[in-house]
Amino acid sequence: MREPIVINAETREITVPETERAFGVAGERKVEVKHIRIEGRTVDGTDLTQGFTWKVSCENAGKELCADLIDGIVADAGNIEFDWIVGAAPMAYKGTMHFAVCAVRVDAAGNILQEWHSMLGAGDVANGIEATVQNIGGQDLLAHIQSITAAAQQNAAATQRDAAAAAKSAKDAATSEGNAAASAKKAQDVSDSLPADYTAMSSDVGTLKNQMQRAYPDNSTIGENPWSSKNIVDMLCPPIEESGNPVVCYPVAGYQLGVKAKWEPMQEGTGTPSPENIRPIKGLGSVTVTRCGENLLNFPQITTWTQITKTYEFKFKAGTYYLYCGNVVHGGSSAPAIAFSDATSKVASISLEQGMKKEIQLKKDCQFVILYTNGYDYYGSAGVTATVEDLMLVASNEIPSVYTPYIGQTNTLTLPETVYGGEVDAVTGEGQETWQILNNPSSYDYYEGAPEGGWSQSEDAVAWYLDNPTLFPYKTKVLSNIFNSVSDVVHTTKPYLIGSANHFIAFRLPRSVAATGNDVKNWLASNDVEIAFEPIDKTPFTATGAQPIPALAGANTVLTDADRATVTGRADLIKRITDLEDATASQT
Repeated sequence: MREPIVINAETREITVPETERAFGVAGERKVEVKHIRIEGRTVDGTDLTQGFTWKVSCENAGKELCADLIDGIVADAGNIEFDWIVGAAPMAYKGTMHFAVCAVRVDAAGNILQEWHSMLGAGDVANGIEATVQNIGGQDLLAHIQSITAAAQQNAAATQRDAAAAAKSAKDAATSEGNAAASAKKAQDVSDSLPADYTAMSSDVGTLKNQMQRAYPDNSTIGENPWSSKNIVDMLCPPIEESGNPVVCYPVAGYQLGVKAKWEPMQEGTGTPSPENIRPIKGLGSVTVTRCGENLLNFPQITTWTQITKTYEFKFKAGTYYLYCGNVVHGGSSAPAIAFSDATSKVASISLEQGMKKEIQLKKDCQFVILYTNGYDYYGSAGVTATVEDLMLVASNEIPSVYTPYIGQTNTLTLPETVYGGEVDAVTGEGQETWQILNNPSSYDYYEGAPEGGWSQSEDAVAWYLDNPTLFPYKTKVLSNIFNSVSDVVHTTKPYLIGSANHFIAFRLPRSVAATGNDVKNWLASNDVEIAFEPIDKTPFTATGAQPIPALAGANTVLTDADRATVTGRADLIKRITDLEDATASQT
């Protein structure tokens, strides 16, 4: 029995067994059947079996969106199960196909009342001879026409058989005058209904098929067939590739953005690592990527708060931002304020004034935004109420003149394990680990001196090395919780330094703590030394929670809790032309 694809109704997480990753060969349709089980039938009191219709939404390997409808579900007290017969559109191209299960409940007029979605799953489509889809509105029109033609031919044949049978009945009923007359009339009616020329009908159907074929998009060549809108955008609109955190860009509205997040190992604390100042190395277990519009603050347009503070969790990287504020009403002795804070202290505080447009420099990463009713004071006057209208924070240097509401989408990518340094695609979930932690470095053999002539030594410190040409590049970045990283550890006499060269990681220890290789092992083990490095081979992984990121109209801002993001797409031509016109006007 094939394993089911399992979805948790509460968390929306989807698990695709390794045995079910293969979906077949590109060009196939309605052959592969995947059994899906949803664990849990209620979400926050909503029973997903009551009045919901089901579908599987897909993005094929050609980045085209499509969907397969589900005919029916089977439910018990705790689970929902159904079979997904994979249609042609998801199988149109070789490569990785992504899918999600959706349930929708509508009213009698077709208005959506409730909608539930799973996270993304992925499957592999192997290479085949035919890898195209002719899909309009979820239908393969050419196949539909062929089906109608076949049905018409079958009906014609059946009509002929009925006519022959009616004629025979008329002949057999000739001994009964009444029955004979009735049978003869029926035979005549059937005969009169038959078309005179089946060839003409077949020709007409063939002409219709050819006309529909020419109406299908053909992006492969210039001819009489139309192009898809995506191909037109790709031909006319220049590509975008912007990196940073945040990233502000102006893509074509509705175009699917590509977003990759990257990060390196983080160290807690401050100062130089040493046995007296241990700085643990941290990685990430998840990565969030948020695409929003111009406004980065998810506040109501009119924000009112009483007493001292109102705190919101926002994560902003250090950098330059711009604050816009509309109307301000307060009952305190001074104007209300907004503060940006990390885990321990305020990074920046700004008094809110009516109609203000102000640059803000965040010198450290922030985790919270705090509103104060009474100026910059953490302990504002008790009972004071403040109301702020049209509060915005933007990352673009184009300070807005009018309020824009917050519009955001956040992809939370759950990594399979802690990744100390890597990159992950927020749309596909595919990633790779670019840093590793040296597991149990005390288990390796360490040697005094080095090959190829040895190293310089001193009375106070001795150099040691760990050699592994299959694991360490010729030269790699190295971090440690205790050792201070330097570019050249070989030609120095100071202890507690670490570096890399010639496919080995080198470090220096005081002679007072390590005089032999065994001394090194014992010291490393007793001090819980962590060493992070960039390996030769990058380890791939797949994160859950990825989903498509369509571009908004106007400014798009992409933020991540990783170090940086890279955004790709196609530029809005109207914005490009307007910018060029403004630049030209400024020079004249």
